[in-house]
Amino acid sequence: MLAAGVLHLVQAPMHLDHSWEHAAALATVGLVEGAWSLAWGSRRTAVTVWVGWSITIAALTLYGLSRVLPLPFEGEPEAIDAIGAATQLCEAAACLALIAFSAAARPGLRATLRQLSLVAAAAMAAGMASFTAPSIPAGIVTGG
Repeated sequence: MLAAGVLHLVQAPMHLDHSWEHAAALATVGLVEGAWSLAWGSRRTAVTVWVGWSITIAALTLYGLSRVLPLPFEGEPEAIDAIGAATQLCEAAACLALIAFSAAARPGLRATLRQLSLVAAAAMAAGMASFTAPSIPAGIVTGG
């Protein structure tokens, strides 16, 4: 997840020319992912696992939605680009690694992990669906 955080921080300045809100959101996600990575490196607990899942699932879902619907501070859906796709692959890998870590560390949690893996799969599908979903024209969303 640290790689995803770094990629978010790299992307943030690229959006300053058209949307400071978008740049701030990317920087915030990057900092949260970096902070989580430091916490994970120093202490691996159930709480850090759940927080990590929450971060990755939220980021993957937001990415998918922002490719088919405009963000509140943007006029149209975001384009798919290489750095965004790389960031999502890092987040998906982190999510799957957390699932594997939890399954190995606490086999009694298998039922919970199965449920969580369904949520993770749905979030990843939402993020990856943007690769095949058509964009919604801005006029339809904004009424213009």
